[in-house]
Amino acid sequence: MKFLEFVDRYGKLGVIHTNEVLSFSSSPAVLRVQLSLWRKKGYLVALRKGVYLISSRFLPRSVPLFYISNELVSPSYVSLESALSYYGLIPETTHGIVAVTTRKTTKIKNKVGIFYYHHVKPSLFRDFVRIEMDGYRINIALPEKALLDYFYLRNLKPEELGGLRLQNLETLDVRRLISLSTLYPQRVKKLADRLKNEITASSGS
Repeated sequence: MKFLEFVDRYGKLGVIHTNEVLSFSSSPAVLRVQLSLWRKKGYLVALRKGVYLISSRFLPRSVPLFYISNELVSPSYVSLESALSYYGLIPETTHGIVAVTTRKTTKIKNKVGIFYYHHVKPSLFRDFVRIEMDGYRINIALPEKALLDYFYLRNLKPEELGGLRLQNLETLDVRRLISLSTLYPQRVKKLADRLKNEITASSGS
């Protein structure tokens, strides 16, 4: 198979998993050799063992980093600083992509970026949505869930809440925030209650 044929067949996947494409090949041994050769030529970018990204020069648009994050570790969803920045709840753009998973906490660094994954128990792996970004479907936490994940996984203390520089708080669903906070330890619920009071006071209601 020529590389442009490979792109035409698998390019829409964005992220290429070796095991998946080999299972559809009539000559998996040949294709495996071709994948290695294409990586050496720079046609494919290695993201981790057995996972590749087609070079951007062969694609009409770049593959979103959020989508790559989802694909590198499954199951996972984008959360914490990355999701808070996406929703405009914090002013900073984040260094690397931060996600939550039921698998072990890990960090993956490759040529396209740094990807952080934080372990949570299955009961907290919830309340994320599927959004579309440049034609790709991405798992990302709801705004309120991203905030609670941050409180929990960053072990935020009450006196540190102001340092988070939260903004656009009127976009939060306060009822959802408080309801979801009951899933977490008491320290997280207290932070959620404190934030609710601040939002209520600022809105004058």
